[in-house]
Amino acid sequence: ANMKKPTVMSDWEYYLDNTFNPGYNLSALNIATGKVKKILGKPSYRTKVEIAIPFPTPSATNFGDIDGDGHSENLSRLSDREKVVRWYVNQVTSRWRAAHFTNLKLVGFYWLQEEWFFVEGRKETELLRYVGHYVRSIGKVLNWIPFYQADGIADWHSLGFDGAWLQPNYCFSTFPVQELGEAANLCKRLGMGIEIEIHWDALTNDTLRAKYYSYLNWG
Repeated sequence: ANMKKPTVMSDWEYYLDNTFNPGYNLSALNIATGKVKKILGKPSYRTKVEIAIPFPTPSATNFGDIDGDGHSENLSRLSDREKVVRWYVNQVTSRWRAAHFTNLKLVGFYWLQEEWFFVEGRKETELLRYVGHYVRSIGKVLNWIPFYQADGIADWHSLGFDGAWLQPNYCFSTFPVQELGEAANLCKRLGMGIEIEIHWDALTNDTLRAKYYSYLNWG
């Protein structure tokens, strides 16, 4: 969360426009899935999709008017943060229906902020529980992928998430490889899944490829 440069309504709309841009992103995935399932002879297959929810930063006191009532939403208020997330989720589901993706299935949402926002404390907990309840009320799930040792990981379920996967952060760091074992043990203790990361240069860089293999070996 960047408190000095928080995202506002125009940023969220830009992300939505980009995600649903014909021929790109979801549209491209829909086309690619259609080609693959034809080759595999699986006509009923659909790729499952989760859409990220941008972080409603509390310092965005002039977020934008999402409901046309002439008043900009003030995200220093919990009620307006909840209102904005509800608006966003409704935007996603509305655009999804309009897109008619025949090869994709919207199964849920992903909370983009990778740690419990301790600055807001109890208000942040209330927000997350509200978001989880609202997402489930429309038949979807809310998932989370926090970074290693992030605030809130031990309480992921009580915060309102349906599932949580830990990022070991080994791929993009200088941590010793044994950290992967510690991360796996932490996941087992907390009932979390674990994210396997691979660097984009792993196919051409022996060191980075070895890091990817380490995830598999320690798993």
